Amino acid sequence: KPLIEVTGRGLIMNVSESPILQSGNSKDILEKIPGAVVNQDGSVTLKGKQNVQIFIDGKTTNMALDDLVRLLENTPSSEIERVEVYENPPAKFDAAGNAGIINIVTKKGKLLGYNGVLGINSGYGNWHKITPSGSVNYRNKKINVFGSGWYYNTMFDHRGTFDMKMNENENSSNFFSSFHRVHHAIGFNARMGIDYFVNDKITIGYLLNFYKGNTFGWEPSLVEISGFEKQKNDKIEAVQNFIYYWGAQAHNVNFKNQISEKSYFNMDVDFALRNNGNETNNANVYFLNNDIKSNTYILQKGNAVSDILNFKSDYETKFAHNFTLNVGAKASWVNTQNNFEAFNGTSKNNLVFNTNASNDFRYTEGIFASYTTLQQTLKEKWSWDAGLRLEQTVAQGMSPKSESDFFKTYLNFFPNLSFSYKIPEKFSWSVSATRRIDRPNYHQLNPFQAQSNPFYIYQGNPNLNPQTTNVLNVNFGIKDKYFITLSASNTQGLINQVIQQKDALQQQIHTVENLDNFYNYNINFNSPINITKWWKTQLNTLLYYNKMSSNLNWGVVGYDIFSFNINTQQSFVLPKNFKMEVSAYYNHDSYWNIWFVEPYYQIDLGIQKSYKKFNFNLSIKDIFNLREGNGGVFQGNIYMPTTYKPESRIVFLNIKYNFGNQKIQESRRRSTGSEDLQKRASD
Repeated sequence: KPLIEVTGRGLIMNVSESPILQSGNSKDILEKIPGAVVNQDGSVTLKGKQNVQIFIDGKTTNMALDDLVRLLENTPSSEIERVEVYENPPAKFDAAGNAGIINIVTKKGKLLGYNGVLGINSGYGNWHKITPSGSVNYRNKKINVFGSGWYYNTMFDHRGTFDMKMNENENSSNFFSSFHRVHHAIGFNARMGIDYFVNDKITIGYLLNFYKGNTFGWEPSLVEISGFEKQKNDKIEAVQNFIYYWGAQAHNVNFKNQISEKSYFNMDVDFALRNNGNETNNANVYFLNNDIKSNTYILQKGNAVSDILNFKSDYETKFAHNFTLNVGAKASWVNTQNNFEAFNGTSKNNLVFNTNASNDFRYTEGIFASYTTLQQTLKEKWSWDAGLRLEQTVAQGMSPKSESDFFKTYLNFFPNLSFSYKIPEKFSWSVSATRRIDRPNYHQLNPFQAQSNPFYIYQGNPNLNPQTTNVLNVNFGIKDKYFITLSASNTQGLINQVIQQKDALQQQIHTVENLDNFYNYNINFNSPINITKWWKTQLNTLLYYNKMSSNLNWGVVGYDIFSFNINTQQSFVLPKNFKMEVSAYYNHDSYWNIWFVEPYYQIDLGIQKSYKKFNFNLSIKDIFNLREGNGGVFQGNIYMPTTYKPESRIVFLNIKYNFGNQKIQESRRRSTGSEDLQKRASD
């Protein structure tokens, strides 16, 4: 298979075909998707647009962004079969994700009898990374039993600086901070399931996903003060220690009846239980002329428990004149409770409970959806589909210590239309249009404040409303190899992080607001080139224009920017079953929320070798240690240059051993019913 396959609604990346991708983690894979950028917080931007929805095997992970990043960082990429990108999903998909959907498809057993894989993925950059894994599968004519699991013990770090300028009564002060953050993750993941083939038409299945882990870490930092404020303090030494813990279990029961060759009925029931939290302490020592002036100590504890229940059913039938009708319905309920406690003092020995900074937030949400899609193929060249999805949302937030309680209910309509024309191996074109929605993440609605240092405060916004996006895509293909995609979208009520700087208090309030219109226009070129029988290249170039501007009650935020990125893979087939790959990407000036990001680039190298039942992958990520993320925030009264250097040069070695019967038969692959609650559960 080629590494990248372009489709009418997006593309497919076949991870198994890349030595580099096979030896890293799942987060590394996202960075290699053409047109995708993984931001510093782990969120993904696709073709200049934020709010990409990430599924795993067609279902949500039911995780907040931080938890999802930790899961992807600690899932070996050797567990991944392919990644599917839907820039313009059809109506049967949930309407969330204005930038589209990325579905990570894990490997499933395809072999008859008893078989499995044992493997280990190890790496070293500044710190160790080790992940042993294994999977087993047994399949016969009546039953398929499968399971996989992996343990991870990994460490990462990054360094950075930010320079804040404050103006108080025409007196300016500068706060230059440098930090080094280290985090150490330990945990395990497991998947197991069973499919029972009642007869040739009816299949019943059960699937369990389970994960549990902890991240320990520390972040020493130094703040150097100049200007007016230097009269009080000229230096602050701070140390943050933290522990994050997470765990979840997700159950799925599936029933499928292949009624006839032309129709089927499918039903899923999902239940997920999440429990995660954190404990963070910040010790700050204030100096003046190298003398200690004062000490502060902040302890914060948070815990979130979420229950999620989904019911989903689909029916599809084909009838005269090549028509296909698909109808379905889905109901989902979420209940999450977030408890937050804060303590203050001069040291850990004299802490006092801070009632004003502590909170208990409860959030419930129900989404009830139905959809209809009609498709038709005309004379084997023309095809079209039209769909409509309706989603009724009911949401309530309650906080005993706040006046920010809310109750919201709204009905949304999501039309979807697509036309395509194709002459195989010669020419193709397609056009599609749809409407999407993104609801606020649960933690974004929580009104409590969290403080990580004397200047930085994060606060949720219970008044957030959903954002909606209208998208139009046009795709041209030549010889099923060379593709040009044009896209335009407009987002109303953009959910975006903003910073309100209070110079008099020497503080920044980081929160989330609904902004005005956001516009994105892009053109994407994708071209594989077979230079020789042993050398293939894949080139992807993206050009885009973004514009955003909004008037808030305390200032104006916005930007407009032309930018581009280039991604290329060079694959070489060498003697004695060796395969080598060199990949590189360049990302020009861009914005992440309201952060300006300077250009950055990276070059990776990988080698693959198969020997009998063994498979070896060796890779070096960022071989020249080029990756940086410099830039800053320059909005209104905020002037804050920043630098960011991750641990990017890492050597990975992945070894896999296949055992058992090697006779292939396709196993059953299914998606489940929890496709919309992606990454929205709160910390």
